[in-house]
Amino acid sequence: MKLRVKSTYKLTQDIVGLDLEATEGSLPGFKAGAHLDIHLEEGLNRQYSLCNPSDAPEVYQLGVLIDSNSRGGSIAISKLTEGDILECSEPKNHFALKDAGSYRLFAAGIGITPIWAMANELNSKGGDYKLYYRTRTTEQTAYLHELNAPEFSGKVEHSYSSEGAMDFDAMLADPKADEQLYVCGPQRFIDELL
Repeated sequence: MKLRVKSTYKLTQDIVGLDLEATEGSLPGFKAGAHLDIHLEEGLNRQYSLCNPSDAPEVYQLGVLIDSNSRGGSIAISKLTEGDILECSEPKNHFALKDAGSYRLFAAGIGITPIWAMANELNSKGGDYKLYYRTRTTEQTAYLHELNAPEFSGKVEHSYSSEGAMDFDAMLADPKADEQLYVCGPQRFIDELL
C-alpha cells in the first residue's frame, strides 16, 4: 500500500517520529507488536514497529533510531519530509501479545517502540502489566512525557544505565503461572535478561 508522510518530529535527539497516513481509503487496523515493511529505495527494505495500536487508526506512528552506522535504512528515514510517499506492506505481527493474566514488559533504547504499543494496548483494556524501560539519558528517552502521564502511574519503572546494572533477579522474581514476559532492545540487553 502507499502511505504519505503526514508529519515528522523528534522523539529524542536520535529518534525520529513519523506519522503516516493513507493516500486513499482507510488504514488497516493492527494490534500491539505489529510492524510495517517499508520500501525506502531500490532494494532497501526495512521493518519498523507500529506504536499506536488501533482497530481504526487515523495514522500509523513509528519511532526510528537514526544510526550513524546505518546500512541505509535510518539515513533514508531521516531524509523523509511531509508529503513524501512510501510503499509499505500492510501491518504484520510476529510479536503479538498472547492472552495472559498479567505481563512484564522490558525495553531498552529503541526497543521501546513495540513495547510502548503493548503498554498502550494493555492500558486501554485495563490489563495488568509492569513496564521496565532502560535508556542512557533523559535526552535519549522516547515517550518520556507520555510515560509520566497519570494513566501510567505505578505501571512504569524507568532507569538510566548510569545508575548501574538492572536487578533482573528482582524484576523477574515470583512469576505468576499465567504471566507473559516481552522484551525488546539491543541484543546484549535481551541476552542478559534471558
